Amino acid sequence: MINKENLFWYLSPQLEKFKDKVFLSAVGARTCYNKEDICYLLEEDERIISNEQRSDFLKRLGFQYYHTSVFSHTFDYFEIKNLNYEILLGILGKRGKILWQKFGDLYNYNETATEILNSIVALIISSNLFKSVYVPDNEVVGLSLRHFVELAENCKECKDKLEDLFRNSDFKLQEITKKYYEDFKNKRINVLPLYISKDYKGWCVFAVQDVSRIMTHQLVRHTKLNFSQRSQRYVFEGDKNEVDYRKFKDLFVVPESIKKIPEIHDKFLDLQFHSYRFYVDAVKSKIPKEDARFGLLEASKTSIIISGTYEDIKDFIEKRNIPQAQWEIRSIAQQMKDILSEFEKSMIK
Repeated sequence: MINKENLFWYLSPQLEKFKDKVFLSAVGARTCYNKEDICYLLEEDERIISNEQRSDFLKRLGFQYYHTSVFSHTFDYFEIKNLNYEILLGILGKRGKILWQKFGDLYNYNETATEILNSIVALIISSNLFKSVYVPDNEVVGLSLRHFVELAENCKECKDKLEDLFRNSDFKLQEITKKYYEDFKNKRINVLPLYISKDYKGWCVFAVQDVSRIMTHQLVRHTKLNFSQRSQRYVFEGDKNEVDYRKFKDLFVVPESIKKIPEIHDKFLDLQFHSYRFYVDAVKSKIPKEDARFGLLEASKTSIIISGTYEDIKDFIEKRNIPQAQWEIRSIAQQMKDILSEFEKSMIK
């Protein structure tokens, strides 16, 4: 076990690494709680684009509602360095004492001993923190803002430190985001890169929209990745005042194979319309949305934020961008592959 508060303070001088990435956690959270498309969130949602409102929103999420999973999208690599006996004892207790007895006399005087101790501590930290990333031979550990929010759980001063980070963070889109933005906004593509880095094991954050829940059921099996999906518990799927349910066509995905056979297509649309009619009538009858959604079908469209290391995103692409994969998730994997290829070309330039 590690001492959470002491680990927080040891790493806190490097929290500035998160400054330009805090907004990604807000995007993940607002995707969960909002029916608007991703571009609306990035252009109009004050809880994302306003420093003050974003800070207040994240503070409530992390310290009042304990919705910590959305903070996983904000990620960076932290150097393990400048260790001493007090730091090791404070973070690792008896294990730290033993480590210092073995390496302390040589630390900062012998390069090999310094590297070994830094790497051992990085490995211990990563093995104790869920979905952290150990980078062999680099004396760093990959951590998300979620780790720091959870480390700060019982420490008011730690929470104050994070609130300062929230308040002073920036909202600025990467050039790779701007490159694909118009195509994404005009629904020519389903995938928008929100952040890409290749430092160490890298980090990627993608927004995906106008896909079916059939696709996301497959997607979330890639458990190394992080996900924030529009919640049917909180978001109303439709329009309570709309009586013509055939106007709900934009709420579900229709496979091309079904469109090709008119009579089957008509039956499919009838099935979807009946589903939405039940859903809207159930909500109007005061049935909770989390229960009314049982009447919705898997073709329903959804939005989702995906993040993970560069390596883990490429692993997803390799497993899903193959002929045997279902067409919808294969399309998402291909779009991600194209984006990463473009990003790598831009790095060479």
